[in-house]
Amino acid sequence: MVRRDIDSETVVAAFQAGRSMTALADDYSCSPGTIKRLLIREGVMEAPRPTVDASGPDPAQAAALYSRGSTIAAIANELETSVWKVARALDHAGVVRRGHAEYASSGLRVDIDEHAGEIARLYREEGLDTRALAERYACGRDIIRRILKERKVEPIRAAAGNRRPGYRTCARCREEKPEAEFYLRKDRNSGRGRLSDCIPCLSRKQAQRYASDPDYYRQRSRTYYNADIERGRRIAARWRKRNPDTVRATWREWYLANTEERRAYAEGNKERFSAVRREWAQTERGQTSRRAASSRRRARLIEATTEEEVDTELLLALRAATQACEICAGELNYDTRGAVHLDHIVPLAAGGLHCPDNLRYICGPCNLARPKDGRDVPDDHPARRAHS
Repeated sequence: MVRRDIDSETVVAAFQAGRSMTALADDYSCSPGTIKRLLIREGVMEAPRPTVDASGPDPAQAAALYSRGSTIAAIANELETSVWKVARALDHAGVVRRGHAEYASSGLRVDIDEHAGEIARLYREEGLDTRALAERYACGRDIIRRILKERKVEPIRAAAGNRRPGYRTCARCREEKPEAEFYLRKDRNSGRGRLSDCIPCLSRKQAQRYASDPDYYRQRSRTYYNADIERGRRIAARWRKRNPDTVRATWREWYLANTEERRAYAEGNKERFSAVRREWAQTERGQTSRRAASSRRRARLIEATTEEEVDTELLLALRAATQACEICAGELNYDTRGAVHLDHIVPLAAGGLHCPDNLRYICGPCNLARPKDGRDVPDDHPARRAHS
């Protein structure tokens, strides 16, 4: 239901002009869902269509059983699935589900009051909440609340004081978890801080929905992104920051699968690529990365590598900690190209290893003046002891 004090024409015009649903919701002090329902009612957006759960029952089979008078709970038991999957299958088949009043008048409804004692026991002893009970008995949560009230069952929320501070119980998996594992509600008018389902349960639920019709959800995500591109970029940036391993693996997969396209693009943009490489080579990270790659290559050629990896981050830390040459005690000038060298204390040619304990930064003249056999390294030097 859409509020009457919202001007539909003004909202539609603002949305078509590029204003986002979130901004419109702030203007009218309502939730983005209210704005979305208004746009759907006015025909500006398409209503989300029900989808088939890949792991759920066949919609035609569920509709046939339902038309013969079976309840949703009975169908779920017969097909060995959950109540909500049967309900989604019926929605996809276009079946109008019967209300409780119609059940009573047609004589098809199984009186849920017969299960009142069992419902009270499950709520009190096993900790099932009204949502789980409503799904189990295929009825509304208001009916479950009425039964519990008639049975004078103390609500679970009255005993919430026994819950550990900063923890919540997931309504789906029934596990107690830190509040940080529950998303904050987007609707500021709901009066409740966080969602009742934990993040892993929501992720599994969304993955099931996406798998049921990936083309539809991909198009819906693209439409949502284009409605406010700046917001979409911020969301994407936050996701990439939280999932660096996934991003790295995705880009690596694309890199290997598009070799010819990359080569063709690089061939047509040689000047641009050269400028980018020159600019990168002038940065601190670029210089350190180049030295690290050169040292790794030399170490591989003479098989001087170890299990301890020498990467760019380690060399940056070593560079920040080294401000003076170990040999002449002179100040190291990292800004001048060639003035500072990455040196193997025990040279590779003398059997030294390419490992963190055998690396240091010294000035260029001292490195060039060193003997190749490493005889200038004292016997009590830590790097010499590490190789003995």
